Amino acid sequence: MKTWDLSRFATLAEIGASIGVMISVIYLGIQIRAGNEQLRAQSYNNTLETLHKPFELIVQDQGLANIVVRAEKDPESLSPGEWQRYSYLLVLRYDAYEHAYYAHRDGEIGEELWKGIEKWPNGELELE
Repeated sequence: MKTWDLSRFATLAEIGASIGVMISVIYLGIQIRAGNEQLRAQSYNNTLETLHKPFELIVQDQGLANIVVRAEKDPESLSPGEWQRYSYLLVLRYDAYEHAYYAHRDGEIGEELWKGIEKWPNGELELE
């Protein structure tokens, strides 16, 4: 009779352990999903930061703002140093666009945001 009681106890312990493992796996899945959502949010923020950086530089530096205006109207009027600054700014802009492209491809930024970003490099950005 004692052997039967121990066998029954062992079976109950195995069932309890199995339930514990299942709960742990479910909890782990929830934690992974939350972590993925946090990574997507961080990537979204990084994308926006990268896109805004060239504009911040222009806003903070009147000399650079003047160079951009002149470069867009008459690039030939720029000195070699001004052309270099403008070229570096363009590199930042296109790096930001590339970052946004890959973030969109990987599902880290939404379609609506991507549509607005996608129009920017071609000069098609419009305010509605």
